[in-house]
Amino acid sequence: MEDALKANPDAKLVAFIHAETSTGALFDARTLVAIAHKYNCLTVVDAVTSVAGVPVRVDEWNIDAIYSGTQKCLSCTPGLSPISFSERALEKVRNRKTKVQS
Repeated sequence: MEDALKANPDAKLVAFIHAETSTGALFDARTLVAIAHKYNCLTVVDAVTSVAGVPVRVDEWNIDAIYSGTQKCLSCTPGLSPISFSERALEKVRNRKTKVQS
C-alpha cells in the first residue's frame, strides 16, 4: 500500500476491509491507517465482519471512518449499519469546495 501511495501522491483516501470471513484474513488496521495518514489520506474501514468478533479500536488506531453491520458478529437483526467518523473526516467534509454530486 505504501508503494501505491508513493506512486500516487494525489490519493486522498484509503479504504480497506478489516476482516474477511471466507478466507479468515484479519488485516492490521492500525498499521494501514498509520501509513495512510503518513501520506495525508483519510481512511475508511469496512468492519462488517470484525466488530464484536475481534478488537476494533477506532480512536486508538485513528480510523477516520468505519462502518459495520448488525447481521454478522453482532448477531442482530440485519439492516442496521453502525458508523463512526473522526473529527478529521468531519472537517474534510465541512471544508468541501464543491457540492456532493449525488
